[in-house]
Amino acid sequence: MNYARHERLVAPARAYAAVWRLGLGCAVGLGVFIALNFLYVSGAELILGREFLAPIARNGGNIGPAQTLFLLSTFFLMIGAVCLTVYVVHKANPLSIVGPLSRATRDFGRAIWAVWPVVFALVAIIFVFEAPVLNVDPTLWLTLLPIAVALVFVQVTAEEVVFRGYLQSQVAALGLPPVMWILIPSVLFGIGHYNPEAVGTAAPWIVLWAIMFGALAADLTARTGSIGAAIAFHFVNNIIAIVIIGLSDHLGGLALMAMPFSISDTNEVLMRLPSNAIAMLAMYLVIRARLKV
Repeated sequence: MNYARHERLVAPARAYAAVWRLGLGCAVGLGVFIALNFLYVSGAELILGREFLAPIARNGGNIGPAQTLFLLSTFFLMIGAVCLTVYVVHKANPLSIVGPLSRATRDFGRAIWAVWPVVFALVAIIFVFEAPVLNVDPTLWLTLLPIAVALVFVQVTAEEVVFRGYLQSQVAALGLPPVMWILIPSVLFGIGHYNPEAVGTAAPWIVLWAIMFGALAADLTARTGSIGAAIAFHFVNNIIAIVIIGLSDHLGGLALMAMPFSISDTNEVLMRLPSNAIAMLAMYLVIRARLKV
């Protein structure tokens, strides 16, 4: 494993690296995010009405395109919270958790172009073997597509900034070995996907899938020295699941097509996790090959 480039992310964090400071940073970041989210939702409730937000608050079930866009927009707040944390608690430039901006942009672009053949093949396989059904009117879908793509980008950027940009670099700056600074943020990322209320008994397996995803994204970040490739990896995965072919009762409000089963159908979900993991691994390997890392 060649992780020499990871120093680009770790070096800015090393000046104020301490376990207590990382703990404080996590507490401040989470607190700021919760406070901002409360203000944002309260304002939306005044403007849009409680009925608009009610489907989101149920934590599961069908939500419409507008509610899905609103939910994705809350990730702006996550970006703001972590940037404030880096600046105030760690006394660093928030851009330091992205890596060199030119490098991150280049890695993102090259990774996106490299992985699209895998995406097309995956979508074709789904259409042939799964028989997805129309979920959103095509005219409405095309109208909302630019906004949906932009907000999915915001969502994945927020998560990569937090878990790979901030947590991974801070844990690495403590001098811990790679296995620790890869696994600790990945496990936390996986725990964040634990939602038995929505997905039932499949919840632990989805957590395991998310941990694997997080570890691959962490590896890409360490190999490239920026979060650009990890954002691309995450972005393509979520575009497929949220915008192209999703589950109607699990963040499916923007998906053009929906799989012919529910997120609560545990057997159906578990049957597809291995193939999803293989597709995820294929995208990771294609990105590595394109970036030569």
